[in-house]
Amino acid sequence: TFPGDQSLLPKKVFCMSMEKLLSRVYDLPSIPKVVQDLMASFSSKTADAAAISRNVQSDPVIAAKVLRLANSVRYGAGRKVASLDSAVVLLGIDSLKTLVVASGVTSTFKQIPGLDAREFWRNSFMVANICKLIARNARDLDAEVAFTCGMLHNIGIALMYMVYGDTMKKIQDNLGPGEDRTVQERVNFGFDNNAVGAELAKAWKFPEVIVHALATQGDPLASDPFSPYAVIIKLAEYINDGIDNNVEHEKIMAYMPESLAAPLHINTFNLFEQ
Repeated sequence: TFPGDQSLLPKKVFCMSMEKLLSRVYDLPSIPKVVQDLMASFSSKTADAAAISRNVQSDPVIAAKVLRLANSVRYGAGRKVASLDSAVVLLGIDSLKTLVVASGVTSTFKQIPGLDAREFWRNSFMVANICKLIARNARDLDAEVAFTCGMLHNIGIALMYMVYGDTMKKIQDNLGPGEDRTVQERVNFGFDNNAVGAELAKAWKFPEVIVHALATQGDPLASDPFSPYAVIIKLAEYINDGIDNNVEHEKIMAYMPESLAAPLHINTFNLFEQ
């Protein structure tokens, strides 16, 4: 079942359009197994650095990225980090999970015809990092799950550009300031990028908590069951829009939608102090 007003298009058109779109999921490179395994471990209390290290070693490309990051200026320990085990210890489990998931997803969409990939991923990572920050200030929420939700929040747009590039470009060109693109997507396709992103996450066998957050991020307060991660995505987008438009941090926080912040029990004014 997809959110949105599917009555805008005849049922046959909707089914054919979504079928064509989802068929492209299987044309994409599979999400790396190490990423799927890490996603499954998000809810596990028994995952340890040694087990994660063995897992990462099974994917040479991601393993190389982990070593490169461990030797970067940000994490440099004053000596060359030569082994993956040492890198895992230096980075920590949380940073490692974030890096592996990000590397796996971005490598799957190397080319997005008609879409500025650099800007797309910049926005995705900005929202993801803000999601992670919000989750750390909320009650009983997983920061890595929040990061992944944020990084994937627009992933449906990427797939829709791959299949319906001309129509997506027209929608983008005709959007007015502050206009919600999902409205036009539902008019043209009978579904929107949130629904597509949720289906893509499901095809990649990501946890249901992430699938549900992506599906309900458009109107998170109306979702049943309630998804705090969908709320986090919405708040992160609001904050990121303010940052992109050079709005002062104090103003961003002052006009934070209280209806969204309240269910998370967060002190919004503390967010920029971390």
